[in-house]
Amino acid sequence: MKIFKTFAAVSGSMAAILALWFILVQCGYFPWGEEVRFGLFNPNTAGLPQHKPFYFTTRFLHNGADEVYKQGIDENLAEWEAYFNKKCTAKMVENLLYANDFEFNIADADIENLDQLKETPAYAQSVVRYLLNKPDYETLAYLVFAKQCERELVVFTYNAWDYSDEETNNQPTDDKLQALNSLLETAKIQIAKAPNDFLRLRYGYQMVVLTRYLNDWAQCAKLYKQYVETSPATSVLRYWAMQHYGTALFHLGKKAEADYQFSMVYANCANKRVRAWLGFEGENLKATLALAKNNAQKADIWTLKALHNPGLALDDMIQVYALNPASPLLKLLLSREINKLEDWLLTPRLTDFDATSAFLKEGYNFETIQKNNEINDLEYLRRLLAFITKALTEGKNPDAAFLNLSAAYLYFMDNKYADANRYLDLAMKAPGATEEVKRQVRLTRLMSFANDKNAINPDFENRLLKDIRWLQQQMPKQNRSFDYYYEENQSTWNEFDRLMYALAYRYENAGNRAKAGLFLSHINNLLRAQRKDGLFGYYNDYFFYYDENATTAELEQLVQLIDKPDKTEFEYFLTQQAIPDRNKFIDLIGTKHMRADNFELAQEAFKRLPNDYWNSNTFAYNQYLNANPFYVDFYSEHIPTVGDTISYNKLQFATRMLELKQLAETQKNRAWYYFLQANGYYSITYYGNSWMQVRYGWTANWQYTLPVVDKYEDQANYFGCRRAEELYQKAAAVSKDPGFTALCHRMSGKCQHRRKIYETALNANPASDDFYDQPAPTFEENTHYQLLKKDFGQFYDRLINDCTSIADFLARKDKS
Repeated sequence: MKIFKTFAAVSGSMAAILALWFILVQCGYFPWGEEVRFGLFNPNTAGLPQHKPFYFTTRFLHNGADEVYKQGIDENLAEWEAYFNKKCTAKMVENLLYANDFEFNIADADIENLDQLKETPAYAQSVVRYLLNKPDYETLAYLVFAKQCERELVVFTYNAWDYSDEETNNQPTDDKLQALNSLLETAKIQIAKAPNDFLRLRYGYQMVVLTRYLNDWAQCAKLYKQYVETSPATSVLRYWAMQHYGTALFHLGKKAEADYQFSMVYANCANKRVRAWLGFEGENLKATLALAKNNAQKADIWTLKALHNPGLALDDMIQVYALNPASPLLKLLLSREINKLEDWLLTPRLTDFDATSAFLKEGYNFETIQKNNEINDLEYLRRLLAFITKALTEGKNPDAAFLNLSAAYLYFMDNKYADANRYLDLAMKAPGATEEVKRQVRLTRLMSFANDKNAINPDFENRLLKDIRWLQQQMPKQNRSFDYYYEENQSTWNEFDRLMYALAYRYENAGNRAKAGLFLSHINNLLRAQRKDGLFGYYNDYFFYYDENATTAELEQLVQLIDKPDKTEFEYFLTQQAIPDRNKFIDLIGTKHMRADNFELAQEAFKRLPNDYWNSNTFAYNQYLNANPFYVDFYSEHIPTVGDTISYNKLQFATRMLELKQLAETQKNRAWYYFLQANGYYSITYYGNSWMQVRYGWTANWQYTLPVVDKYEDQANYFGCRRAEELYQKAAAVSKDPGFTALCHRMSGKCQHRRKIYETALNANPASDDFYDQPAPTFEENTHYQLLKKDFGQFYDRLINDCTSIADFLARKDKS
């Protein structure tokens, strides 16, 4: 038999179904984030894609950030195109300012002698050529200066690991200080020469940036007030400069003023919103609100505060609504709260993982049982729902379609499907309902319909299939990438997978696990925690849903549905992924019977499998059932032994166990047959050489997971060797040879040692300090070893200390 390795190591050589069957957190990768977060309420429905980085996801600030940043660049380019009266297009300016698609860097040009550019490759660049030929040396001088600033400032890199400030705290070197100060002096000279407000504002912006990176906070604030705040020019650069001004105020100790500036940047400048969010602290909210010029600005401040709240943000939303009930950002905040509630309520309910944001949630306590959390979350959901219905009644917010949709979705989550459908109708009828809203209405109605049925019948399933097909038709045609949950353009795949989770839960609650698992078979990247155990283990194949949850009767129903010749269209859709796995389910039926110690029914099931099944490597049986389960010695468990000249597949093992049971009841040498039965039982334990007779995966450190997840009925046998110990004792009771009787007690002691480990783990408290250092049973506590020492002293030393002596004691079987 091959030397056994931990499951994490062997899974690569097994069939794909075994991959990642059980991974511990400390072993490396563990599912998290968007992979497990449940959410079917699409935040894009709010119609605010420019706020995508602030959607409630585990990719917060990184979700769609690139496209939002690009929006700011586009605004700047549009300003340049207008400045040039479209003689130079935005694309031409982009090539100069951002693309650098020419050989000569204009940052190397001499501002005092720009005509020299005619002799360089830069002259081939459209904007440079246009300005030289016009001529417009003042504008070209600014562009050269801007590129010089860019070259010197590029060394200041964003630190993704420090959200306390938007840049690193790198101090400029002496050379860098000199270069930045030189550029600052140049800017002061050039701004005086600038012929228009457009260029003067841009020089002012560059001076604010230079002093910000010189860490000269006082001068940064002064230059902002002097050249940016007072400028009559309208430009996106005003807000670009404002976020640096806010940083300067923060370092000058004027935190309330800094927060006010950051809130204005967030409200008015899409591509600097992440920077504004990072800068805003909200520690002195009263003082910040006092700086606001009107209620709309106060609402913007409360909005930014709400976006900093990963927990219950309804109170902040109430403030926003009271100050500016028509604020479009209420929709952003509302979609965030709905997505939070989905995560808190539906992620654990449908995937068995803890909510991905549980550690962020205000008042969330891991020591509190999930039911109490659900009660609190439902109470919050109803408060949020009351807020929405109040807003609808008052009619102050113009987007009634979105508000009605939000109310409908909350009613759906609260299992009030009639109310959900009523508000869905109102959402569809509301003026201005967008296509995104209508699509979310249909998806929500599908969910509401699927759950608002007392019985599952063919009419129900036909209607359900139409809606599933509708969603499938919208799925992207290209292949999914491994991490498609994180790709913006593949959200329909996520919706389909999450819908399958929800329908699986629906059928499971209706008592139909056979079909529930079939919905899971359609999930491309299934990740489901083991029995509400989101900390220790998970599986990624729907087979293990059946392994963990289904009875043998339910598995028989599953096989019958797979074999059904005249399937309905719905049944065909449901089983199409499972048809190739038919034999694995028959295997599982027999395996579950073996776990229940019913070898007769196990044998019947295994006989239904083709002979070549056991050599197909479906579960790597060739590798992990290549030992003799009826040979057990004192120490060998997962390593080869002298007995491994023969091996047994599951059918052969079940058949042999039935034979041994009959022989032990009818033949003279009963002790020997009981002993062989005991060996068989021991071999199919966690420790034995044929553990795969009753399990499909093996993992280390099981004792730390056992108090949390005790899912199989044969745990006492598999981890505690209970049946093996009983059979060894039966053998000892009928043995007539004292040496063989002693051997039976020695093997019973081996089993008892394992049983004590199991019982200790079963009763351990995960919250205790010594949970990961559980005491091992002592030799003196083992009653079988003490009996062996007391009553069979002449054999004690050889049986305990001589690992080769087992051959001699086995030879005494004929006398037993």
